[in-house]
Amino acid sequence: VKKNLIGFMRSTEVTVNKNDGSYNLHMHVLLCVENAYFRKKENYITQEEWINLWQKALQVDYKPVANIKAIKPNKKGDKDIQAAIKETSKYSVKSSDYLTGNHVKDAEIVQHLEQGLSQ
Repeated sequence: VKKNLIGFMRSTEVTVNKNDGSYNLHMHVLLCVENAYFRKKENYITQEEWINLWQKALQVDYKPVANIKAIKPNKKGDKDIQAAIKETSKYSVKSSDYLTGNHVKDAEIVQHLEQGLSQ
């Protein structure tokens, strides 16, 4: 990974399952790689290899989702890098997605999120 990586941007998204109240914390990551990354076979990391690397980094027993693809311009006319930055940065933790209006419940929810996000 170090051979190719020149920078990255990460956005953390938290969604709440309205049925059971569980949280789904996940990241949207934009990795900036050398121009030759997709042409140099010796440095290229396959989708399966990325998944294995994520699994090892997370220290989990399941295969995490990793969607790896080259960036492209969007339909709004943004250039490829602009489109990728906009797409990655649009994800966030929106309080309207998890706060209930019940102060006791909301304090509990915020405590859970604080503990989970600080790890």
